Amino acid sequence: INKSWEKEHFPKHLHLGMNLDLPILALQAGWNQTSITYGFSFDVGVVRVNAASYAEELGSYGGQRKDRRYMLSVGSTFGFRGGRR
Repeated sequence: INKSWEKEHFPKHLHLGMNLDLPILALQAGWNQTSITYGFSFDVGVVRVNAASYAEELGSYGGQRKDRRYMLSVGSTFGFRGGRR
């Protein structure tokens, strides 16, 4: 049994989130350790854009030393139909 949470501050082990999918847009919100997280993604044609932000707790206890991080990605997907006609 892993009991590492007993040695650390409990909020550092808390991770919650939700996602709201709309036709071309998706919104994300949540809680990572002791901070709010958020993000979005949208599809325009074959291009998908994702952006998000979260904070990582670097201290031993929640609220000691937060490091806010940001992410941005742009991608594209395409494929070919398999099989014979």
